[in-house]
Amino acid sequence: MVLTIDTVDFPIEEKKTRTDRKFWKGWFSKKLAGPGLKYEIGTNREGYLVWLNGPFEPSKHDVSIFDEDLAALLNDTEYSMTDGGYKGREAFVREGMLTSELKKWYHRRSRARHEAMNKRFKIFKILSSAYRGRSEQAIIDHGDIFNAIAVIIDTTCKLELAHILPVHVADDPDYQIH
Repeated sequence: MVLTIDTVDFPIEEKKTRTDRKFWKGWFSKKLAGPGLKYEIGTNREGYLVWLNGPFEPSKHDVSIFDEDLAALLNDTEYSMTDGGYKGREAFVREGMLTSELKKWYHRRSRARHEAMNKRFKIFKILSSAYRGRSEQAIIDHGDIFNAIAVIIDTTCKLELAHILPVHVADDPDYQIH
C-alpha cells in the first residue's frame, strides 16, 4: 500500500505555561506564524483518509511524530510519499528520489491530492480560526473535533466518488462551514 503522509497545523489561542504565564515556544507553528496544534494525516492513492494522529505541539518534527506510531505499523511492502519534512527515512519516497517521469508525475499527483485533503479540513471554521480553549481538556476536545470532522470529510469524499454529491461544493475556495 502507498500512503501519502503530511502534517497540518491549525491555529489556537496563545497557550501559556502555568508557572510563569509566558508563551511556551513549543506551541509556536512556523506554518501559522503563531500558536497552533499539529496533526498527521495519511491518505491512500484513492484519496481516502487512512491515518489520523494528533494533536501535537507544532514544534514537534514530522519524523518524530511518524516514528511514535505509524512507523511501527507499516510492513516491508508499504511505503509513504512525503514532502521534505521527512528526510532521512527509507520508508519515504520524495519526488527527488524518483527516476522516471511517470513516477514523478504520480508523486506530484499524490501530493496534490493530499494537499486538497488538508484544504478540506480548513473549510471548517472551528479548525481554520483560532480555537479558544486553553486547558489540557480543551486540547483533547480539539482532537475530538478534528476526528469528527475527519469522519465527515472521509464520508463526503466517498459519496463524491460514488457520484452522489457534486465534487465542486467542497473544492470551492469561498465555501466555509460555520
